[in-house]
Amino acid sequence: MGVKDLLGKEALPLFAKKPCSSVSLVEFGFLFSVFFEPWGPVFRYFGWFLCLIGVGILVFRGGKKELRAFIEPFTKKIMLVILLWSLIVTVLNSRGLYFDLKGFSMLLEAFFAVWLSSFVITKYEGALFRLISVWTASFVCVLCWVLWAALAKNHFAGPFSNMNTMGIYSVVVLPVILFQAFKERKNICLEMFFPALFALSLLLVFLSFSSCAWIAGAFTVGIFLFLMFLIRPGKRQLIRVAAVSCVFFALFACFFVFADVKASAYAKREISQILSFNKDFTRFTTHRNIIWKSVVGLWKEKPFIGWGWSDFKHLAEDKIGKLPRVGVPHEPHNVYLELLVRGGVLLPFLAVTLFMRGAWCGYKKMKESKNFSLKLLYAALIAAIMAQVVYGFGGSILMARQKVGFLFWVLFGIAVSERGGEVLDERQSC
Repeated sequence: MGVKDLLGKEALPLFAKKPCSSVSLVEFGFLFSVFFEPWGPVFRYFGWFLCLIGVGILVFRGGKKELRAFIEPFTKKIMLVILLWSLIVTVLNSRGLYFDLKGFSMLLEAFFAVWLSSFVITKYEGALFRLISVWTASFVCVLCWVLWAALAKNHFAGPFSNMNTMGIYSVVVLPVILFQAFKERKNICLEMFFPALFALSLLLVFLSFSSCAWIAGAFTVGIFLFLMFLIRPGKRQLIRVAAVSCVFFALFACFFVFADVKASAYAKREISQILSFNKDFTRFTTHRNIIWKSVVGLWKEKPFIGWGWSDFKHLAEDKIGKLPRVGVPHEPHNVYLELLVRGGVLLPFLAVTLFMRGAWCGYKKMKESKNFSLKLLYAALIAAIMAQVVYGFGGSILMARQKVGFLFWVLFGIAVSERGGEVLDERQSC
């Protein structure tokens, strides 16, 4: 099985030899960060360090103009306004340089990831294909770790500190694996492998035993399938993916539920929690409504400018204290309330506008692209962005910066890249 069988002959220009340059070092650091993101921030920062070396070499060689943000103009303006407003309110509410930088760095890291992603996939030929390949390989490694830990140690979080983190990771990764599953291939083994991999990605969502991840995962699949009907894939393709993924997911899910007492107990607990929506809201939210109430009360003290981007835990220790059945909250567990308390009413409005703009950019590229694989990819990007809009009601992609956040902002960067779709349509197939 060769490259031609795997990708189709139209994708062969991806492997054309190119001279080594500083951009290739930037791309290597970027891909290194993507691959090792689930294993913690140290690897990501090392990858970014390589990127910065590459950027420094590029500037030294007189390529400063090449470093402009390759981000769609309106999106770029929204990001700059968010940064400026966040900086102002953080300075006005300063709680000390250490805590201010610790909180504000979350926003800087997110927007740096958007710039880096859009820069790499726009400037370097074949970078998008390599990103998808590295992303998939990283997911396979995480999947093997999770399954080994579940079977050998009866522990379901794999390389993650807890199952909630694994839940948001699986939701972020799911759209890319969906794209891989629905992409047309001539090799029958690959046509079976990627739908099976999609089924296992759904299994990861299931094994997180997080109702928020379950809801966001189901929403992701639903949005993607809706967009698929706009793209109009072949019936054979839909039947193949549905049949293979359903069989594999049913086999693995049934095995864990019926053969593992702990997994069965977790599953029953989450289902019972979801069903308690109209009966016990505190149970449905796992006491998060107690945190939300205290965060709203904190916001009401400064409704227009908020409390700035200082470290939330430090702020909570000082202003909220210990809550019944919760203790001192480490985070608001709601991205909209988090933004509200950090920057007043303006910040969540800007953030929702940014997310909607990202989804719109992805939709425009999906409609304009002449390449079916790219249409699929942009459908996956839209699903990824909209999934975080839903997940944000019970969690925060910003607070998931340790092992997950970078991956989402990479996808967002592809969606809002200024010229990425044009370059990819002409030269590449994923």
